[in-house]
Amino acid sequence: MQIGFIGCGAIFSHYANVIKNHIPNISIVSVCDVDKSKRESVESIKGAKFYTNIHEMIDQEKLDACFILTPSGVHYEHSKICLNAGINTFVEKPIALKIEDALELNKLAKENSVALGVVYQNRFNKPIKLVKQLIDDGLFGKRVLTSVRLFWSRNNEYYQGWRGTWALDGGVMAQQAIHHLDMLQWLNAPVDKVYCMEKTMINNLEAEDTAIGTILFQDGSLGCFQVTTAARPKDLEASITILGGNGYIEIGGLALNEIKDINITGMKRGGKDMIDEHSESVDKGFGNGHITYLKQVYNSFSSGKIEPPVTGEDAVCSLKLVQALYMSSE
Repeated sequence: MQIGFIGCGAIFSHYANVIKNHIPNISIVSVCDVDKSKRESVESIKGAKFYTNIHEMIDQEKLDACFILTPSGVHYEHSKICLNAGINTFVEKPIALKIEDALELNKLAKENSVALGVVYQNRFNKPIKLVKQLIDDGLFGKRVLTSVRLFWSRNNEYYQGWRGTWALDGGVMAQQAIHHLDMLQWLNAPVDKVYCMEKTMINNLEAEDTAIGTILFQDGSLGCFQVTTAARPKDLEASITILGGNGYIEIGGLALNEIKDINITGMKRGGKDMIDEHSESVDKGFGNGHITYLKQVYNSFSSGKIEPPVTGEDAVCSLKLVQALYMSSE
């Protein structure tokens, strides 16, 4: 399987390491970035060519899939180029900054008979997969509350350039916490109503660095969140807690990778025997979910057709929630 990348920022090295160490049958054949200083690091990858022009890369390389790792504000533009070229396309979150752009990308994928996927890797963490199974099996009983807390630290050096701008990025809800807001909508009934307040507290950026909000789901249960990049002096917490009529589960860790506590009626010892088996250690905030995500992409390719683990249509739901929260705050 031959893949290309558009964008060679910090997360590209994470993808390259995952592929090298876990899915060697995927070949990185090309990488495109406007920063020419990236050339040396890219060409150190066996078989990879470096480009500074997207159209040139697409014309010269035969790609089975392309991954978009550029700033969020140009995800739409770059994905559109790949989809119109008939290339299976995978986009780092979010799929786009505007709902109408996300819908158009899904339409283009269908018209060109190619896959459109979005990378929400935390859905594939061991604790999250367990929670999803428990929910699908109805073990929580009547849902009561889903609570998310993200207390991270990003200083003003982080917000240099495009980060934190409305045109290319957004604030904590659109970027750092979008994985956790995705959990709120993915692990619950469809959203009915939202209420949100957001502010820029101590960081120097156009968008917000702190937000709180509540959600009413269509099954009558509630959700709430507190998210910020203004924690000091370091990352403090990233957690999700689910309460139901039959019990609760609390997930934390650097990347929603650990079960902190569980107590569900009807399960052996309330489920505590499952804590070690369904927790995992991680080295970075990216977590381990990219390994499972990319393996699923490769396995579907090997079966004859590339299927995205998280579709572009799935990703629209998360984007709609984020946009609704911004609209409420405004």
